[in-house]
Amino acid sequence: MSEAVDGAPNEAITQAERSVLGAMLLAEGAIRDVLELGLKPENFYDPKAQTIFAEICSVFMSGGSADPVTVSNGLLARGELARVGGAAALHALVAEVPTATNANYYAAIVRDAAIKRSLATAAARLAQQPPAAHRPPTCSPSGTPNSTHSATTPATDPRCCRSMTCSCRTWNP
Repeated sequence: MSEAVDGAPNEAITQAERSVLGAMLLAEGAIRDVLELGLKPENFYDPKAQTIFAEICSVFMSGGSADPVTVSNGLLARGELARVGGAAALHALVAEVPTATNANYYAAIVRDAAIKRSLATAAARLAQQPPAAHRPPTCSPSGTPNSTHSATTPATDPRCCRSMTCSCRTWNP
């Protein structure tokens, strides 16, 4: 279940997101299972799914029954119902879910995909940094620290080169 090159989820992940929501709208136990897993709105790729998930949780946490009608009402009150596709979209989620008993499995797929997206984003940020940011500090041929190294590097650090000719004790990976 990998994601597309552009970061968009594949069909299986999209279906897992929809199945989590459908299961939560069908069964209160599914809501508990999903929340126990630690799923959050930002774990969903689709902004509409994020909004629906947040509303289901809001209704549930306030002691209400989260079903398509109550969630639609909450989204309508917040001015978000049309943005998520209307009440029909919520009913479609319920109709599409294979079974509510697998909500925790679907939620794990969503959570794992979110973790992968987060790691890919972090890796992309690191890859965009200039190469010097990745290199350990070095000494000049004279044994004095260059501009990227601090002369206060502790000599007790196990990564230190401990070279007798190097007065700055540069890092030696």
